[in-house]
Amino acid sequence: MSEQKKILRLDTGHVHQPPPHFDERISPIVYGKVAAAVQDNGRDLAAIAQMIEQDQYLSEMVLGLINSATFALNHEIHDVSQAVALLGARRLRRFLGARPTVPSN
Repeated sequence: MSEQKKILRLDTGHVHQPPPHFDERISPIVYGKVAAAVQDNGRDLAAIAQMIEQDQYLSEMVLGLINSATFALNHEIHDVSQAVALLGARRLRRFLGARPTVPSN
């Protein structure tokens, strides 16, 4: 993965890289912020939703996930905030593959 795809967390010294299944159009900066935020269990889901909304493609992926047959909702969700609230931090972590992958030195 190219150097510009790596996002350094200055407070932890870890680099967050989007997993290979993620669309190249997703901003690595937004991905890094969201990945770091979902790892922080005390982080507000509303703040995470606002971060996700900064990237059109990541927003579409989250909405696609919540509206998939996996969740079998009675109605379609169009709001990222509502999708994030329904998914919760644990599911978002799994969806994003959010884990530090490369310690920085």
